[in-house]
Amino acid sequence: MSGHDENPIVTSQRASWNSAAWAWEKWDAWLEQNMGVMNDRLLAAAGVAEGHQALDLGSGTGQPALAAARRVGPKGGVTGVDVAGEMLEVARKKARALGYGNVTFHVCDACSLPFEDGLFDAAVSRFCLMFTPDPRKAAREVFRLLRPGGVFAAAVWADSARNPTFTLAQRVLNRYALVPALSPDAPGVFRMAKPGTISGILRDAGFAQVNEEEAPLQYTYASGEMYFENFMDMAAPLRPIYLGLTPSQRQEARGAMIEEIERYRRGESVEVPGVAIVARGVKPARA
Repeated sequence: MSGHDENPIVTSQRASWNSAAWAWEKWDAWLEQNMGVMNDRLLAAAGVAEGHQALDLGSGTGQPALAAARRVGPKGGVTGVDVAGEMLEVARKKARALGYGNVTFHVCDACSLPFEDGLFDAAVSRFCLMFTPDPRKAAREVFRLLRPGGVFAAAVWADSARNPTFTLAQRVLNRYALVPALSPDAPGVFRMAKPGTISGILRDAGFAQVNEEEAPLQYTYASGEMYFENFMDMAAPLRPIYLGLTPSQRQEARGAMIEEIERYRRGESVEVPGVAIVARGVKPARA
């Protein structure tokens, strides 16, 4: 979905994530292994159950929408949305391979969702809200689409100091080329890292019984070389900066990233910690 009056942030993000769709497909098995725990946590927090109609905001290449499709079963349904059509093509391919006929994917902006009020029993969002042009508007859209009593569970990244898998590469690239600094209010990985931010947005949207909690994660790589290939393949905003370096700079940056990430080696693998924030809110039942 696109148009002459589309938000330029959405247009830019669509191009960026579409350019990385091949990489997310390439690393799909790794993503399942390392992010499956977050899928389970979000679906449990949202109470996604058999027979439900569920919404996944920012489905990308299909997660957690496909995990939700397993939960709701053939009597339920899942709707996944994302701005990047090429990412969703990967999701559709995976759904066909799994034989899931109860999940559909739509290219649209999270801030303007083309569905009727009260359509869904539950909604989830895995690392999407902090990239939307207006997270408050997106949360209000989810609130509108949920039935009374419906639950929304969303994950965002905690502070940069506890998520070195992101900051390490950026720090190395800054030695060779300026990685543009983002305004704290601009869409980005750590936009909603401050405690209370995501829960405040849910409350402002009308959700009740709101709570948030930290969720530790761990990324496992066979080697520093695997980390470099994995991250630079999938990191849509940073990949063009790396590719813009001279060949000798790219070689030096690669070596520096590998050396730094190897500090997290634990025996036969590299184990890099991370921390997310998961917030949950309930749409109040009608009086």
